[in-house]
Amino acid sequence: MPESARPPLPSVENLGPAVETLKAAILSARRGLVERETLVEALVLAAVAGEHLLVIGPPGTAKSEAARRVARALGGRTFEYLLGRFT
Repeated sequence: MPESARPPLPSVENLGPAVETLKAAILSARRGLVERETLVEALVLAAVAGEHLLVIGPPGTAKSEAARRVARALGGRTFEYLLGRFT
């Protein structure tokens, strides 16, 4: 995204509400996900930074669910693409 298209950054004094929103999003997204705290925090960091995150791991380990929860908590959206051996 070009610099001119990005919204202005909030001043340091006004970061309190944003920080609280992110903390609430992290707590909400990781509730019930066992040993996925680091994944949820990485997803939130990627979302805030406007970057992509590729999550790789065995099936059934809550990768997609963590991404969906973070997106819901932050008011974002996701798309999913299943990568396989022949993709």
